[in-house]
Amino acid sequence: APNSPPTARTLAEAARKLALFSLRRDGISLPVAFGQEDDFGAVELGRSVRLRMNRFDYNSGKNFVVIGRKDDFKNKVRTLNLWG
Repeated sequence: APNSPPTARTLAEAARKLALFSLRRDGISLPVAFGQEDDFGAVELGRSVRLRMNRFDYNSGKNFVVIGRKDDFKNKVRTLNLWG
């Protein structure tokens, strides 16, 4: 019913979405030369990585989740798709 009170399940879902979308989130495509992936550890999908650089206000580091990757064997580059 449209005017029924929220259930615990709908309140939990609302809290989950608020936590997910209330913070600034960035998507990054990061090319990494083969051999440098040791700097990131294993680059499996779903893994959390911390990115530090002097751009985009990441000086102190920002955590990202690996949501995709593309291997370019010809140019020996792995592009990581990060979200966080």
